[in-house]
Amino acid sequence: PEEHIAANISCEDDYIPANVREGRHKELTVQLADWSNPTPETGGFVWRRLKTSCKTLEDAKKLARMAIEAHPSFRPQK
Repeated sequence: PEEHIAANISCEDDYIPANVREGRHKELTVQLADWSNPTPETGGFVWRRLKTSCKTLEDAKKLARMAIEAHPSFRPQK
């Protein structure tokens, strides 16, 4: 629904399943869509990169959940 915050988890490395399973990849970056100050230039939101990066996808998902809970102002306005 429109009141949810989008999260993006990315890595500079190419996706190679064997490397992911073995943890042989660069750290993961987590971004949240910030809808608190929408502008036409940004499509309504701005991606906000979290300062902490993660080694595993599980940790990145946990970090995204914690950040979403900590920043309710990022939600789209109704």
